[in-house]
Amino acid sequence: MESLRKAHLYLALMIPAILIGFWPTYFGILADLPPTITPVLHTHAFLMFLWVAMLVAQPWLIHTRKARIHRLVGRASYLLAPLVIWVGLIATHEILLRPPDQTTRADAANLILGVGQVVAFGVVWSLAIAYRRTRERHARFMVSTAFAISTAVVFRMFFSWVPGFGTQPAAVHGNFITLGLILLVLIGHDWQLGIRRSPYLAVFSLLGLMYGGYFHFVETGPWLSFTQWFHDLPALIILGA
Repeated sequence: MESLRKAHLYLALMIPAILIGFWPTYFGILADLPPTITPVLHTHAFLMFLWVAMLVAQPWLIHTRKARIHRLVGRASYLLAPLVIWVGLIATHEILLRPPDQTTRADAANLILGVGQVVAFGVVWSLAIAYRRTRERHARFMVSTAFAISTAVVFRMFFSWVPGFGTQPAAVHGNFITLGLILLVLIGHDWQLGIRRSPYLAVFSLLGLMYGGYFHFVETGPWLSFTQWFHDLPALIILGA
């Protein structure tokens, strides 16, 4: 686990990245939020904060040899991760219902990113749990959840702050290239360590499918039909009632 014991220092960089990415649309306007920022979105933001805090804390607890607390926090993820997925779907559905109340190509594009993040998060977290007794793989799959949820962050950083990336397709390109390169570095590092099937390959592949879908699948009949179906779901069903 030596290669991951200081992972908390790198994962902590997510905190300023989140603040920068969401500053124009959330943190910078907390005093005068528009009505589109609903309690559901506040709950989503709070759960994301808890997940990032957990990601930072867990390798730090291992680094400081607090294994018992690490296990207790890990058990909390059995509740927190399903909440992240559940509320993520609720928030995605709520955004889709914003006026005008009809599905568009933009809705289909946003949905493939929103659902893609939730699916990627759910898959790599499930793999982390499946490999919870294999420490090296478990840790890497947990770190992979950071990449699943960082797509919204890095996208907004490009969209809001980087000249020339002020359109959604350009920001999507910048997002995927950035996260993809970081993951390739981690996969290469695992290769040097003798780990030929790096756990990071899972989230790299899932993000690749998401962005490939964004550029090549979003306007197809099946996805437009799914977008309309998801839009038409009653809110009570989405809320799990």
